[in-house]
Amino acid sequence: MTETEPHEQPDGADRAYFPELDGLRFFAFLAVFIFHDGIPQFRRWVNSAMEAARSAVPSLAAGRDVGFDIQQNGWTGVQFFFILSGFLITTLLLREERRYGRISLRSFWVRRALRIQPLYFLTLILTFFLLPWLNGDVGFPTYHKFITTHLAPFLIYLGNWSMGILGPVPYDSVSILWSVCVEEQFYVFLPIVLVLTPRRARVPAVVLLMAAAIAGRYWMAKSNVNVLLFQFATTTHLDTLFSGVLLALLMDRFPPGPRAAWVAKISRPGLLIALGFVLCGPDLARKTVGRQTWDYVILWLLGAGLIGSLIVRPGVLRSALGYSRLVWLGKISYGLYMFHEIALWTARKVFVAVGWIPNGELLKTILGFALTVAFAAVSYYAYERPFLRRKVRWERVKSRPVS
Repeated sequence: MTETEPHEQPDGADRAYFPELDGLRFFAFLAVFIFHDGIPQFRRWVNSAMEAARSAVPSLAAGRDVGFDIQQNGWTGVQFFFILSGFLITTLLLREERRYGRISLRSFWVRRALRIQPLYFLTLILTFFLLPWLNGDVGFPTYHKFITTHLAPFLIYLGNWSMGILGPVPYDSVSILWSVCVEEQFYVFLPIVLVLTPRRARVPAVVLLMAAAIAGRYWMAKSNVNVLLFQFATTTHLDTLFSGVLLALLMDRFPPGPRAAWVAKISRPGLLIALGFVLCGPDLARKTVGRQTWDYVILWLLGAGLIGSLIVRPGVLRSALGYSRLVWLGKISYGLYMFHEIALWTARKVFVAVGWIPNGELLKTILGFALTVAFAAVSYYAYERPFLRRKVRWERVKSRPVS
């Protein structure tokens, strides 16, 4: 294997697995964790660091609450999940087509069901029934309205639309499921697009779909639609999802060579600097029609570019993201995402029961993160892994090994 080839695991030349993307997946989760106030001290820590930096460079982000801006931009972690999903799923489907001459829709949908549904429906049980009962909410009119309004849509992966059209849900542990609903809708749509579109027409077809999604987002922003509908609608995020698809199609059609590796080498520092600048900026994808429309495009351009550079060119960043502990955290990142609000709720309840203790805020942060990892790890090994082992029977191209 040369350093310019997309790399695969040594346990099989046909295995389509990029461990550094698991490392990246963990950082995407961490951004969401910070956004949901999983680290309340984060804003203060960042601003303290900025104050120290301003002693050397007085004009550096003068007058800005940079810690607040970064925390508020943590929602972009979900956008990275979307890009990664589009890229990895399409890569597997294209390799399957190259090997067998066709894409099996049945096999794909069974694999997705075995990966997504067990934990998704467990989370629905916990967040629609167990947590409200523990919280003493069952029996109140607001709980009854919540159940009758939102349970049925979430059961068929349309919860993002019910939140956007019918109103918000009262529990953060439920609201985070909107992104899983978006991905499940995308998983129904994507393989059909690939099967029905001739190979040579796929790139232009995906570009047209992305352009339509951008135009739709512009129309929604221009029409000043309900904020929740704009935030949770599948159409708002379609170009982000398809950006990963486009990256996979381009890498399949034009296999990376020395020139791609050279481009990745010289562009990666610029991509990281630009991404850092965007994530530190205020009002990302807010305030104006232009920003609501085009900030998403900037995000997926930078995100897809970074993912592509990681795959075609080794380096310090790829090695760091491929560190075994980060890869492991990325492997359980689905559980980290699904359980983090439950873990934070549990940590708050524990500290309310315990009362005041020294360094309580920091200890609560540590407990919240530790519980998130513990819940996700127990879920993966005791609950999800048996379903993942069944999923292997439906694999047509090997992906991440189940361990």
